[in-house]
Amino acid sequence: MTGETNWSIEAEAGGNWLDNVYTSENAGTWTVTGSYGTLTDTATLTVEPGDAAYIEITPSDSSIQAGESQAYNATVYDEFGNEIGDVTDETTWSIDAEAGGSWTDNVYTSEFAGTWTVTGTYGTLTDTATLTVVEEQVTMDIELYAGGDADGWNFVSFYLELENTDLEYILEHEDYGISGNYDRVMYYDATTDEWLTYVPGRDDKYNNLASWDHTMGIWIRMTVDDVLTVAGTEPTSTTITLQPGWNMVGLPSSTAGNHNIPTEVSRIGYFDASEEYNVAYDYDPENFVFQPGEGYWLYNDADYAVDWIVDY
Repeated sequence: MTGETNWSIEAEAGGNWLDNVYTSENAGTWTVTGSYGTLTDTATLTVEPGDAAYIEITPSDSSIQAGESQAYNATVYDEFGNEIGDVTDETTWSIDAEAGGSWTDNVYTSEFAGTWTVTGTYGTLTDTATLTVVEEQVTMDIELYAGGDADGWNFVSFYLELENTDLEYILEHEDYGISGNYDRVMYYDATTDEWLTYVPGRDDKYNNLASWDHTMGIWIRMTVDDVLTVAGTEPTSTTITLQPGWNMVGLPSSTAGNHNIPTEVSRIGYFDASEEYNVAYDYDPENFVFQPGEGYWLYNDADYAVDWIVDY
């Protein structure tokens, strides 16, 4: 009756039938059914994984800070995708030589920032993964004060390179921001010769100050004392282009000093709540000492733009 019997197996088993011969696909324990007219019977078929065909390493794409570690795992499969088993301990691990760092078994400890290729080799089988190493994030606190002689105005900057320089993101950050404790932000753009402003809650079309980076000093008016925290990486060197005339800048360095201010700069304005407009002026730039976290006005006496290169 074999030739007159209809043969089937659970759909999840995959594979195919040629008359009464079943060619397997997916590993597992499956029920085979034979039907002859109104009569049926079943049998149990256990399908084991086939020979090793490829490996997969996980995670396939990950990101860590320099100095942090990432663990990898390797699993071997047959040609149909059936898992044969974990081969992490039998796999040889490597990463691009330029990445530096070190391996302890399947755990890589990073060194240099960049996007690197991790390779796992099991016998003749290999797979790769992408690892992005970013520079170590550090934080900086900026103390901001309401009231006083400055009527709540603070002239500040930060010295870290931020991944996201969106002004609203910085000021309204859930953990680090000053939401509800300030009412106005101002910045003078020397390139366009205009004041840019941001007022929380105001329609976006009126807020033309959209970003804040480590080259900029800005004015923030506080309604309540607070501390703004920014998180980023430490730059090695930063170039600030000074347009002819007044420029509003920050100090992109954590170290106080003169930082080789260009000779074209003849005046420096700095925060002083006792002075008109909260700004005092220094006419000896060569000996002026800039302070981290402060905002400054620099006057470029030349009729051409000048680059100020600040080493961190």
